[in-house]
Amino acid sequence: MPFKFPRPEATYHIILPEYPERPKTINVEEQPQQSLLTKWLPSRRSRILVLIILSTILAISLSAGSIRLGYYLASQQQEPHSIQHLPAPESHLQAPSSSSTTQPKKCINPSIRKEWRTLSTETQKSYLNAIICLAHTPSILGYTSFTLYDDFPWVHLQMAPYIHNNSPLFLPWHRRFIHLYSFLLSTQCNFSSPLPYWDWTLDYSSFKSSPVFDPLSFGGDGNYSLPKTVGEGHCVTTGPLAGHLNPLLFVNTFVPHCLSRGFNYGDGEIKVLSPGWIEQNVLGQNDFMGFLGGVERGPHDAVPNAVGGDFISWTAAYDPLSILHHAQLDRLWLMWQKKDSTGGRFKEYGGRSLGESLWMGGLEGEKGDVIVGSVMNPEGEDSELCYGYE
Repeated sequence: MPFKFPRPEATYHIILPEYPERPKTINVEEQPQQSLLTKWLPSRRSRILVLIILSTILAISLSAGSIRLGYYLASQQQEPHSIQHLPAPESHLQAPSSSSTTQPKKCINPSIRKEWRTLSTETQKSYLNAIICLAHTPSILGYTSFTLYDDFPWVHLQMAPYIHNNSPLFLPWHRRFIHLYSFLLSTQCNFSSPLPYWDWTLDYSSFKSSPVFDPLSFGGDGNYSLPKTVGEGHCVTTGPLAGHLNPLLFVNTFVPHCLSRGFNYGDGEIKVLSPGWIEQNVLGQNDFMGFLGGVERGPHDAVPNAVGGDFISWTAAYDPLSILHHAQLDRLWLMWQKKDSTGGRFKEYGGRSLGESLWMGGLEGEKGDVIVGSVMNPEGEDSELCYGYE
């Protein structure tokens, strides 16, 4: 059956699930409390006596309350209490200088994202365990049937019509999206290393032999002895993630299923993933829109089509490989940006405003959404992202 969600408006904002309204403030003037008191007081003298007694009790209570308040404030100075909110993604940022004028936060030591196959076995295990953790962590978007693992495909689904098909938003939006994924892996699931990426240019001639499909990594193709699930795929039954990830959606349909893949290519090479093709058609472009067209219509589309299953849809984030795939696309964008020694490409955005909002559907927490200009240079000294690539 269709799984209907609110769609983002032109400003990329939607209304999240409604919560019960707070009780309205009672107007004291509308509540004749004194008349209730006089109902049971038989005489003027009795009323005066009661008022004297109440005044005495009130004075004693206020005195005791003042003492308790003093103790409370003193204790707060020694052990500050902070309400638990989702923190802003500001890892690797140095606090402002203590000078008289407030200085912007600086990115002093950018974290370095590394290719999956170069990570230690321990780091790989830690990353995979963190993904499983997402599937057991409550949603931060307010949907009781969701986990944090479901939040990312859901948000991507809402924005899909606005961030694909040659939209300039494609690059900055996904840059922020995978940064939040990395941030929440760290804060919610204790993954302490930078987000890895998958350099599929190393695998273009033998795609299915890539280390990412190893039984000790993300698992391989779907199990064809089992029934078809989604995207012409079958349940993935190899690898540490098998049996732990249970997507709820496929595109906009509510269809609970297993993590699914259905490899959809022959044994030949995938040309658009080759280093030569990338250099000529992606990194060799002279302007932002040329780069965008090359990277989106080339490797961006080729990898999901080759993997199939969950990866082939707008809810592709259900396959954890999609995050590593987009990290590689982001890496190519940063490489292209840095080819201009003047730094001009860090401001190229297809003629659109760098002040556009990057709607993240609530993944930002209470901090709120950021603008395109804030993600254009992840290595910049004032960058909140503060990362680079090996």
